Amino acid sequence: MQIQLEIGAKANLILNKLENAGFEAYVVGGFVRDALLGELTSQTDIDITTSASTDQIKQIFSDYKTIDTGIRFGTVTVVLDHVAFEVTTYRIDGPYLDGRRPSKVLFTDRLEEDLKRRDFTINAMAYHPNKGLIDPFNGQKDLDKELIRAVGKADRRLEEDRLRMLRAVRFAAKLNFSIEDTLFQAIKTQASQITTVSVERIAAELNKILLMDKPSSGIVLLKETGLLKHIIPDLAKGAGFLQYSKHHAYDVFDHTMVALDQTARDLELRLAILFHDVGKIYTRFIGEDGEGHFYGHDKLSKEIAEKTLTHLRYDKKTIKHVGDLVGRHMAAMNPYTEKSVKRLIRKMGQEQVKKLFYLQIADILATNNPHFRENVDRGLALLEEIEANESVVFRNQLAINGHDIMALGYKEGKQIGLILKKVTSLVCDGDLENDKESIIEYIKGAEI
Repeated sequence: MQIQLEIGAKANLILNKLENAGFEAYVVGGFVRDALLGELTSQTDIDITTSASTDQIKQIFSDYKTIDTGIRFGTVTVVLDHVAFEVTTYRIDGPYLDGRRPSKVLFTDRLEEDLKRRDFTINAMAYHPNKGLIDPFNGQKDLDKELIRAVGKADRRLEEDRLRMLRAVRFAAKLNFSIEDTLFQAIKTQASQITTVSVERIAAELNKILLMDKPSSGIVLLKETGLLKHIIPDLAKGAGFLQYSKHHAYDVFDHTMVALDQTARDLELRLAILFHDVGKIYTRFIGEDGEGHFYGHDKLSKEIAEKTLTHLRYDKKTIKHVGDLVGRHMAAMNPYTEKSVKRLIRKMGQEQVKKLFYLQIADILATNNPHFRENVDRGLALLEEIEANESVVFRNQLAINGHDIMALGYKEGKQIGLILKKVTSLVCDGDLENDKESIIEYIKGAEI
């Protein structure tokens, strides 16, 4: 029985116009894979492959907006009612000299030649409403077997583009599939070559893994394939690193994985969990009682996180936020009070404090002492009260400013900032009214 997939009116229009002009055209790639899996698939995220050249594509769609997305590689974007479709000419890739892109491409009029250059069998299927599924490499069978298999020789596919190693892990984790043995061994053999891939591409794949429903499945696969030690080596070193603590049932790596799956789908939060204990492998101290202690691991973990994320070229905001979360994750060891929560808000902002509490809860749930979260729950409750009362006062909300302080005889400089910081703290804690006269009276009588 011929398979029927719903591709939508716009994609059908593109296929029909290409065919009416005398060319072949098919929907290809991820849309076909996901539709066969029964996943809800957007009909605006569809790639099309055709025997038409880029010039012919542009001529056929001359009445529509077209964009020269990748003319060199045979791709034109056709825009229909503000929806973009990538339309690519059948092609054969030339030699991959840099482990990323073909040095040249040759165009062909044979669909199978185009499909055979693709990475995995489940991504090498094409579909046409009238012709059905075109599946020369048994991708549908591999979907049924829940298997990620390379098209052709696995080692060659990876040598062409080393990023395919990460893509194999991502697809396996996302779909809960296994990686076929030959491909798995090829990844292990070539894992060290992942360093030849641009760090931006690596980070993009890592982000996609971290934002899955169960991110640990992807990170564990990265470890098992040997990729993790070349991407985040300090995290990989945590595997098998015992904590010798009555509070911990897991080694450092497994503890991190359990905590990771306790978090909401937030990239900064999950990155922070990933790095929060990496400093433990350098700070372990076994006391006379046989218990493991990790003094200062939070500060070292912060340094490692910031250094690694900088290397992977994350943006400055993400690096700062993740570093702050990692560096403060042990703050739950002290009882949360209204004053301490307000101080955190002034330093981090309300949203980041909330993420800090969520990180701490996830960390605690991955230990033998889930009741430790009582303090963090109290912190969350206090945060909600503070937000409702809008009782945090920031420096720019004070009833005075630096000019008012200089009018009292202070010179412009560092001391002005120290005075404003002290006054902000007092006002926020409720020990001083946010009133100009009261603040000036305090400054006159205080030794700051």
